[in-house]
Amino acid sequence: MFDALRDRLDGWKAKAIDRAWAESWKAARAVATPWMKREYAAAVEKLRGLARRDVVISRDALDGFVREAAPPGVPYEAVVMAGKDLRARLPEGPVERRGTHLVGKLRLTHRAETSEAVLVFVLYSDVAADYFVETMGADIAAKLNAKYGDIAVGEAQAGIPIVLKEFVAAAGLGVIGKNALLFSRKFGFNCKLGVVFLGAPVDRYDPVPEDRAWKLADCATCNLCVEACPVGAFDDYTMNKAASCDRNASRTRSMARRSKIRSTTARSCS
Repeated sequence: MFDALRDRLDGWKAKAIDRAWAESWKAARAVATPWMKREYAAAVEKLRGLARRDVVISRDALDGFVREAAPPGVPYEAVVMAGKDLRARLPEGPVERRGTHLVGKLRLTHRAETSEAVLVFVLYSDVAADYFVETMGADIAAKLNAKYGDIAVGEAQAGIPIVLKEFVAAAGLGVIGKNALLFSRKFGFNCKLGVVFLGAPVDRYDPVPEDRAWKLADCATCNLCVEACPVGAFDDYTMNKAASCDRNASRTRSMARRSKIRSTTARSCS
């Protein structure tokens, strides 16, 4: 009897926590909305300001800048496409998306008017390489600007909010898995993504990909990641329950921190 009552109380408690978390999550998004709109508008203006009609970027020089900016010994793959060709790839979908996690950035998709040309790259990573991928894009842009004037920005360094995985998939460098992550055609899920916007044409582009598939084919007959998710956060290649994911991730991190503190305390007292 007591066990049944305890189980029922635990269920009520879990539902109450879920509801409270969801309401606070919605409130945070509402407060952040004006800020996100201003950030988005500023990013669009920054990209418009790159336009130069008196310059043609050398692809050989650009390839050299990419090699110099890449971390030593770390493989990468990069393509350069005209902005109009990138926009025409996988055209079904919105021009912008609101991020599903917590405050939810308003972000450009590859279908938006961005720049004359776009460099998209995938950096191999079996460790956390956010720092390297951000500095790589910034270094490429800096080298281009030193040669041609203010003509390029790296999306991370310049604070341009974009849906990275959509740019990379549209450029033909990968597809999306059922876990809603980019699967690089060369590095699988072990990768970091970067984009550099170019305000002038390039004298040689990569061929426009012909394949229009954007879903990872291996996922078609597999559902393990969807079934394993403790809160059922995603399905059909998209994140559907971001609030539940945020709550569960927050709880998991808190438990990990407490476990680490207890472990450290035990060692110091022994």
